[in-house]
Amino acid sequence: MELVVENPVGRGAGVLNRVSESHGHQMARSRHLLSTYAKSDRTGCDHTVVKSWGLWQHLTLLRKLGLGGRSIGGPEGAAACLQSFLIDKDGSGDVGVDEVEQTAGEMSESANGLIINMGVVGALLLSFTFPMVVTPVEVSQSSVDFFGENGVRVLQDIYYGALILMVALAISLIAVTVMSYKHLNFWMTSPAMKIWWCQEVSAKPIVHLAQAQFIILGFIPGFGCAAHISPKVALMASCGSLFTLFFIMKSFIVESRCWSYQHWMIGKYVEQRKPAISRVDDPFTIFLESNVVVAQAIEVAGLTIKAMTAARSDLLLDSMLREVGVVSPGLRLETINAIHESAQHL
Repeated sequence: MELVVENPVGRGAGVLNRVSESHGHQMARSRHLLSTYAKSDRTGCDHTVVKSWGLWQHLTLLRKLGLGGRSIGGPEGAAACLQSFLIDKDGSGDVGVDEVEQTAGEMSESANGLIINMGVVGALLLSFTFPMVVTPVEVSQSSVDFFGENGVRVLQDIYYGALILMVALAISLIAVTVMSYKHLNFWMTSPAMKIWWCQEVSAKPIVHLAQAQFIILGFIPGFGCAAHISPKVALMASCGSLFTLFFIMKSFIVESRCWSYQHWMIGKYVEQRKPAISRVDDPFTIFLESNVVVAQAIEVAGLTIKAMTAARSDLLLDSMLREVGVVSPGLRLETINAIHESAQHL
């Protein structure tokens, strides 16, 4: 069953091409966010070069691409937006109900898998870190002889401080996974709502909490062994911590490659799926390219170029533009003139 392209007079008024009022708005917002994200500064972020990168280049990617992708929610948010965007393969707005439901099902299934697995990980970490926090352990005499009483006390403070932080992160991870599972599966009942959750809320906090736990966990053995066993064992534990840190950094470098490649492919998809009416020589398209404020307001409201040019009444167009957030009368007049030129051009 195909959804019919309607011409409602709603938020923004006028003739709108929508899959549905809620999902059509979400697709328009996805298209705008992806377009902005694809144009963010990628100097030095070419995915063909990232494979030879080190830690400094990874930080460069976070700075350049991360700042440009802040509004979209980073690579997780970009992936969710892209899945929603790719439903409309030709940019026409004609999308089948089955396609929307299938995409929503795939997105929610992936999110549920991550939520459940990270909840199990959080519970497992809590099960052995919590007893370590509340169980007193005697200091090693050899450690006192080597580090001194004050040194051992500092090592103990760091050790227990890291364990308490681990417990806090584990409890937070369990709480976030429970809430996320509830919201996605019991509150978000329609396909459009599930897609909205994956884009706007997402499982990104869960991933960050889990990553923080593993990084902290890698440093705990060294301080614990130094305070409670012996300096020799602490040295071996520290070597293990450095080994762990090395592989964590390598995994972040791999993440940089994936992130940069995702960004590059998003640019390709956005370019390939430009609506057929958005021709380079279209006067309204040219106007929108030079007036980002108007373009963003129209995209977020879910309006299409075809819908705008189909509305011939200046009063109706002015009302539409005012309701979507174009507050300047002069800018509204320029937009209306560009729309009329585009209508004649078509």
